[in-house]
Amino acid sequence: MRVQLTRPQGGLLRGRCGLRAFVLGVAIAVSATSTAHAGLALNDSHQAVALGGQSSTGSDQRHRVTLLTGDVVTYTESTGGQTTVSIEAAARSGSRPVFETRSSPDGYFVVPSDAAPYLASGVVDPELFDVKELVKEGLGDAASDKLPVIVSYDRDVPADAVTRQADDLLASDRTVTLPSVNAAAVRVKRAEANAFWRALAGEVKGDRAGARVLGGGVTKLRLDRKVKASLDKSVPQIGAPEAWKAGLDGQGVTVAVLDTGIDAQHPDLAGRIADSRNFTADPDARDGFGHGTHVASIIAGSGAASGGKYRGVAPGVRLLNGKVLDSSGSGELSELMAGMEWAVRAGARVINMSLGGGPSAGDDMVSELADKLTAETGALFVAAAGNSGGIAAVETPAAASSALAVGAVDKSDRLAAFSARGPRLGTWLVRPRCLPRNIPTGDPAH
Repeated sequence: MRVQLTRPQGGLLRGRCGLRAFVLGVAIAVSATSTAHAGLALNDSHQAVALGGQSSTGSDQRHRVTLLTGDVVTYTESTGGQTTVSIEAAARSGSRPVFETRSSPDGYFVVPSDAAPYLASGVVDPELFDVKELVKEGLGDAASDKLPVIVSYDRDVPADAVTRQADDLLASDRTVTLPSVNAAAVRVKRAEANAFWRALAGEVKGDRAGARVLGGGVTKLRLDRKVKASLDKSVPQIGAPEAWKAGLDGQGVTVAVLDTGIDAQHPDLAGRIADSRNFTADPDARDGFGHGTHVASIIAGSGAASGGKYRGVAPGVRLLNGKVLDSSGSGELSELMAGMEWAVRAGARVINMSLGGGPSAGDDMVSELADKLTAETGALFVAAAGNSGGIAAVETPAAASSALAVGAVDKSDRLAAFSARGPRLGTWLVRPRCLPRNIPTGDPAH
């Protein structure tokens, strides 16, 4: 999944969860993707078959998408709202596949019968077969010749073994190893996707009838999906001036900003960045988009560029610049996760992420990584609840049990219309969970 930014929406982030929370009341909201279901069709190998909808016209949007199995789907969205797909099956050594299609306003799944048991067993992410989502992610054949996938291994596999095994996978290139979650990101070559799939799926069977496990020590395949990221009155509104009077300006605290990079020459940030690391394909860690510099200045800007008027929340902090989003404002989940690992190993006590990956029950890979790194190091991950405005729509990584999920209010301290609301999806845990300024510290009810 790739990460994409949206401009800050003017929402004011408020709360008092100790110094770390006031330093990071700057998390900016996120939006993300959704999944859907519904319909059925058959297809002979090497034969294109149209399914559903009406014939397309010149004004229709047609997309060619190669699935992880090597099957090619031509997905057409008509101007009237109807959808048509045609499928060209990749070569198989065994029986010809049957293709099931399921649709809703949010997704269109095309699943070959020989892949369906792996989805049912939970070892393959269904989004790898959601052609509507793949197109939305910019992963149609015309836009990308590779499919980004996160490959997971058993928890007892050491990091060097994960790297070696991922490097040995056919028809793919490893981009990064994620040792804390025993995973690696790879990019599968679309022209050779069927070879990648056959090497992992093959005829390997699970313990139960009809169940499937993957070969090569791989426990799960996930789409490396995109996520989206989302103040001058915000600093006083969250109580920063009162904290400054009490001598709290973040001195001695290291804060990592995982974003589009930081402009180290900005007057408010000059000399404030202790270390930088680039996790994208860009040549360096500079900010070619502007969002990361904006976020960093809200956290720690000195106010030099405005004669002290626009001072950051915690101007005494030491900054780490983790560039996980490129100069177009996008990146992949694996790049974000690699940045999270680097930040805590580099000594960050607080990690700010103005981005996220959609509503979650806190059991996704990013939330799992946040919880694990927090347990290991005591670092605090701060993220926005989200931009959707929905109920039970708190997004990852804000959905992580150990993360500080920050909701948004307007200039009158009312909940902003765009702020995602809790509780957490599925588990009903209270989220967002940042204390208002009038709640005593340590109140067990909060």
